[in-house]
Amino acid sequence: MDNTLPPLKRIAAIHDLSGLGKCSLTVALPVISATGVECACIPTAVLSTHTGEFTGWTFRDLSDDMLPIAHHWQRIGARIDGVYSGYLASPEQAQLLAQTLDCIAAPDTLVVIDPVMADNGSYYSKIDDRMCAAFRRLLSRADVITPNVTEAALLAGLPYEPGTHSDAYLAQLFQALGALGAGVVTVTGVRPQPDVIGNVACDCRTGEMHASMRPAHPGVFYGTGDVFASALAALLVRGAPLSAALETATALTDESICRSLWRDTPRRFGVDFEGIACLVPRAEVGIQEVKGRCLTTGLPKSVKISSVELVEAIAEPARDILETIHMVLERTPPELVADLAQNGIIMAGGGSLIYGFDQLVEKDTGIRTTVVDDALSCAAFGSGKMLMNLNDMQDGMVNLARKRQMKA
Repeated sequence: MDNTLPPLKRIAAIHDLSGLGKCSLTVALPVISATGVECACIPTAVLSTHTGEFTGWTFRDLSDDMLPIAHHWQRIGARIDGVYSGYLASPEQAQLLAQTLDCIAAPDTLVVIDPVMADNGSYYSKIDDRMCAAFRRLLSRADVITPNVTEAALLAGLPYEPGTHSDAYLAQLFQALGALGAGVVTVTGVRPQPDVIGNVACDCRTGEMHASMRPAHPGVFYGTGDVFASALAALLVRGAPLSAALETATALTDESICRSLWRDTPRRFGVDFEGIACLVPRAEVGIQEVKGRCLTTGLPKSVKISSVELVEAIAEPARDILETIHMVLERTPPELVADLAQNGIIMAGGGSLIYGFDQLVEKDTGIRTTVVDDALSCAAFGSGKMLMNLNDMQDGMVNLARKRQMKA
């Protein structure tokens, strides 16, 4: 069995680090890593908390450290497959970001810029038109940008509309941002109806458009833009189509909001994305239409579900399985534990064929884990061979590997 794996893709996340309140790097690092992409970090600033609904926060500008980090990576020949930038501490850091891109971005490096500066019609604290002008100059360097509606309007020089957002208004935004050099424009927080919210992406080079919508939840949820953009950037770097990456990132963001509401997590501490992606995701993101009977109406219904939603559906059973494995290992005699350490864990049955389950078990237990060649049928074939040789069977378990060593 070939146990070799391809090299990890690597994204350089260039954001601030807010120690408390999940946003920026405290979101980008875990979300990107959970997709199977390595996340390298260039912090632009360090804050004790983010600046929404917190007071008395501390702030340290790290402008002087950005280029030295980039130059070091350049000297050691670090391969960067994607760059994902977010909050910048000052307009001057926009120029530093451009110089950083010159250092670490190859011609095929995917550049994703989230122009974090405003929401709900106004700038964030200590941000003004100078930052907007700085971001506008960066658009031509970006393959993908992910502004919210407020940021898109500011960058495009158009009036902000709080909603509902018409197709004509979105078309104006896409046209203006495309003219500034942006490749793919993904506008977040779009409200086509008062009770619906989502994200709309347009490839300004081809005119290709995609949308992903969900029921709207009242109020403000901090860090959702970072959750969405982190997942979108990582999935695109892994080669997912724009439509699939958009749908999956939107599903992850919506599920994070729902989990926060179920837990009654205070809004200022960010959304609960932890634990949603417990299994190893595929490079290609699957979206499948399934049909069945709606339990609410009793009528036939078809819905589209993504791999992220399926992962969430089996997350709890997967955790239960891992806990059971640990419980069995704790009760296993030391000599058998030594056998496991030598021979590893062998997985069989249909559940073992879930993509990434063997990697999850190996990561959680630290024991080499493999799936047998015929996971669905091997138990039945083994039982049949045992029945054919009942007279030769003996009580108890036999370590076949050790028995072969003793014969040798």
